[in-house]
Amino acid sequence: MLGRVARREDIRAMLDAIYPRTPVADFMADVLMAEDSPFFTPVRMPEGGWGHFITVAKLAAIEILITETTLARWQTAPEHHGDAREVATARLWSRLCKVRARADDMVRDYNLLHAPPPPTVVPLHRHGTRAALFRAWSAKPTAERRAAVP
Repeated sequence: MLGRVARREDIRAMLDAIYPRTPVADFMADVLMAEDSPFFTPVRMPEGGWGHFITVAKLAAIEILITETTLARWQTAPEHHGDAREVATARLWSRLCKVRARADDMVRDYNLLHAPPPPTVVPLHRHGTRAALFRAWSAKPTAERRAAVP
């Protein structure tokens, strides 16, 4: 429970940064952090901490949805016409692009963190493995093997 409260406060602080001095942050934090909410399931990280940036990425995705919905509503509303409509549309598109880039970065970071490590490449001898090298050496006639030894 304590971790859930701490995460709720983290989300509330981030929402306050996105929507300064509005009740939107409290409302969204309360709705999205409800017990039956499917949004903010904690992800355990390999280093032991909780994946807060996964929560932020999900929040960014929700913000994208809100922005796209608002933009669609504003584009179809007759009262938003002329310069005011163009300015509002430009602002919303700018915000949408920034949020989408932030969400993409966070998801890419998550994928990099959880990607399997690259395979280690063991340099081989020019003949291959040691066993193959030994087979090649032992297949030579004895006189040739003795001549090869300095």
